Amino acid sequence: MPLYSAGSNSRGQLSHRDQLDAHSFQPCHFTNPATSSNLIVHDLALGANHTLALCSYASTCPSEEEEAARMELWGSGSNQRGQLGPGENGRRDEQELRTSFVRIPLEGLLANVEEEERQRHRIRTQPPRDEQDAEYDIISIACAWETSFVHLRRRSTPDENVASSDLILSFGANDWNERGIPSHTHFESAPVNIISFNESTSSVCRITQLVSGPRHVLAIVKDSSTGSSQSRVFGWGASRHGQLGRGGGIGSVGGSTTQLPRTFERPYKVQLSDPSDDRPIGSTRRPVGLAVGRDHSIILFEDESPQASQSVVLFGSNKQKQLHVSNIPSVGENPTWVYPLDKEVTNICATWTSSFFPFKDGTVQSFGSNTKGQLGRPDPSSSDKEATSFFVKFPTPNVPPQKVDITSLATGSEHILAIDRHTGDVYGWGWNEHGNLGLSRTEDVGLPEVVWSAQDRGEVGKVWCGNATSFVFVAKDQS
Repeated sequence: MPLYSAGSNSRGQLSHRDQLDAHSFQPCHFTNPATSSNLIVHDLALGANHTLALCSYASTCPSEEEEAARMELWGSGSNQRGQLGPGENGRRDEQELRTSFVRIPLEGLLANVEEEERQRHRIRTQPPRDEQDAEYDIISIACAWETSFVHLRRRSTPDENVASSDLILSFGANDWNERGIPSHTHFESAPVNIISFNESTSSVCRITQLVSGPRHVLAIVKDSSTGSSQSRVFGWGASRHGQLGRGGGIGSVGGSTTQLPRTFERPYKVQLSDPSDDRPIGSTRRPVGLAVGRDHSIILFEDESPQASQSVVLFGSNKQKQLHVSNIPSVGENPTWVYPLDKEVTNICATWTSSFFPFKDGTVQSFGSNTKGQLGRPDPSSSDKEATSFFVKFPTPNVPPQKVDITSLATGSEHILAIDRHTGDVYGWGWNEHGNLGLSRTEDVGLPEVVWSAQDRGEVGKVWCGNATSFVFVAKDQS
């Protein structure tokens, strides 16, 4: 089941066995050709010049339970900052550049966690005898600019009386405390660190979503104590634009009572207030979705009511009006905007400087910067009436139902891919300097165009966008 990619490839992050930009979609390569044809790509995480892939083998996945139990981590691109994991003996891998996907063994990452952390989290030191003996499952992955995150869940065993909380392994750069650890400490010198969210030994924390921008990270953490359960949003990394909420939390550095901190060294609960009444956001709402740009963040909430109505909270930089309003500060005063939704979204997305709401009815709302055409609609200065509608303007197909119905949306640094429900075609628009839209040209695209024809090239299972890179996983090949 092939994976294709296009765009920037200066460090081999497209996995094409070279370091040349690709202006059209080309197949990705894995280091073991004998098994790569059976790989199912479940998720990708894309950094500045590196790529992580979460995969399983089709031949060994008869059920969803076994699929989850057999996830493998693969990586390609730059390992200059250790973002693809350490080499032998804890030293950075001598092969600092990988132009094909290489398997990253989980046991190798765990072995390079500092002994003190391993003991605290009861991580055994001996490697597993086989796959069935593995201690942890990989649940999800994420990437910052030059940092990687692997979300783990301990497998249940008959002799365990108490369930263990989820963990995150972080490795790579820590320039903005994106590894969730303080700078210039012995923890930072370790190749791999552990991020955990336990506040008491009686609680079990489950991470339900993990997302990362270039310099800051958000996670939804469900804390299950005896007789109660609560979902909260934690954040760490760069914070001076207010993209992690109010300042003053534990672990902040470079801040004061009047200035937002530069970073949050460790995860802390994101604190937001409704600007209309100054009440804490989250007291009557449950976080169910996250998206992050370069300097702004978005949380999707559902009300704790039978109707479960949705609302989104946007916060951080508003310099490009990515918070969807013009009457709040652009930066520096912790701008927050609560936006009630009048129809249901399937998820929320963000490029570096824009925000996107894909709705269940197949339409997509966009706002923020449009310097590269990333909003997918006419410029507001034009005479087109759709220029002020905030909705992406898709072309009208020649075949019934003569409507593009978006079921999946992926956002990169400043470009977007979207899958149409009716045709299975992939549309793309936005920044295209590196050919990342796969159109065999490098001009930016202001309105959506078909970049992948399902009829000609195969049925697409999922798409991803990164930093001038695009990936397409073909679930059913037409060839």
